[in-house]
Amino acid sequence: MALQNGDYIPKQPRITAVITDEGYPWSAKIYLDGEEKAATLDQVSQTRLEAYYQVETDLAGEDETTHVIRVWARDYTGNESTREVAGLKVSYRDAEMSEPPVTSSPTFSPRPDGSAEIT
Repeated sequence: MALQNGDYIPKQPRITAVITDEGYPWSAKIYLDGEEKAATLDQVSQTRLEAYYQVETDLAGEDETTHVIRVWARDYTGNESTREVAGLKVSYRDAEMSEPPVTSSPTFSPRPDGSAEIT
């Protein structure tokens, strides 16, 4: 299934692009967040080229919260095409504390049943 804008991706996805063209797909490039990546190309047949890139960094640990994948392809006759998917969100991110934890005063004393009321 093809990615759509706004989809969720794993924190270290394997990006796979399948290029099909009757004009013999010749070349492809994969970009992540505007940076060209070292994609592996596999000429499956005269009408099918596959490009792969395994993300090795942890996308969940970055300041960027959304990502863009762009694939560029060219066939033997020189025709070019680009497909971009934007707004991709990482499906897993470690929890972060944005506020200090709630603390109690030294005289805090829970009720005998273990419940408490915080005011």
